[in-house]
This record gives sequence, C-alpha cells and structure tokens, in this order.
Amino acid sequence: MGFFNQKTVRSIDYITCIEGLEHIENPHQAIREFSRLLRHRGQLILSVPNTLNIEERLKWLLYGYTSHFKPLSREYLKNLGDGFIGAEDIALHINPIAYSELRYLLEKYGFKILRLYRDKPKQNSWAYLPIVGLIRMLNRCQSETRRRERWAAELQSDEVLLGGNTLIIHAMKS
Repeated sequence: MGFFNQKTVRSIDYITCIEGLEHIENPHQAIREFSRLLRHRGQLILSVPNTLNIEERLKWLLYGYTSHFKPLSREYLKNLGDGFIGAEDIALHINPIAYSELRYLLEKYGFKILRLYRDKPKQNSWAYLPIVGLIRMLNRCQSETRRRERWAAELQSDEVLLGGNTLIIHAMKS
C-alpha cells in the first residue's frame, strides 16, 4: 500500500475496495492506508463476503467453516491446478473479516459508516426466518445499553443477517 507518495496524502475523494480485503494478509493496514489517503469527508466503499448472514452462521456451526472460507489444505490447493501455484494468497479468501471487525477498524481509523447494503437477498432466506426471529427475540432480552455496545441493531439487520453473499459498506472519513 505504500506506493502513494506524500502528495497523495489526504488528497483523494473516493476509494473503492470491492472484494479485496479478504484476499490480503493485513486488512488493518489497508483500512489505515485508506484513511491516510482520503481527504476529510472522503467516501469509502467496501465489499466483503458476508460471513454473518444466517446461512453462513449455520454453516459455521455445523461444519466449522463458511462457504467463502473453506479449509485450504495442500490437497485442496493442488486440485486447483497450476494456475494458482505461488498465488494462493491472492486468488483465495485467506482472511475472513466480519462486519463487527470492519466497523471497529473503520471507527479506529476515523470513518463513520453511512449505510450498509447487501448485494441481493438469498432466495431461500425465507426458510431461515424462524431462526432469525428467535435471534432477534433473544436480543430484546438484553439491556438497551448492551445492545448498543454490541452493535446488535446492525448485526441483526436484514442487510447482515438476511443479506446475500456480499456485504457492502459506505463510509465517510470524519
């Protein structure tokens, strides 16, 4: 990320990082660099695999991994073919980053989240509505302070919990 010189510091109005953070070794450094480059009130659009939608949460519970972040055994990598040899880190999802971690990083480096979007609702999301209802009902048993501290409204929003494969975040540098 260090290829921008001092003239570009705080000089950029918009940065878009689409399906990139999960491919790099250090998403924290990327967010910090975005903050360094964007001017005050600059806009950042990020997208990452939505590892917190209800379907992915259940896959994690049942199998220990999600559809976006499967185990990367040597055997699995070998079966990918020669095209990926030496480029596994770039070609594969190596760093799962959930909404809660992204929000923490964005706030840490001076961003305010303006809005969350989902790429599209999953067609079978209706089948998960009873579980989603239970999650939301149990959440209401917690104090308002605890729900606010834990970002419950966002983590249980339709965009996250019933979201599609991709979570899109629109943030502004404050």
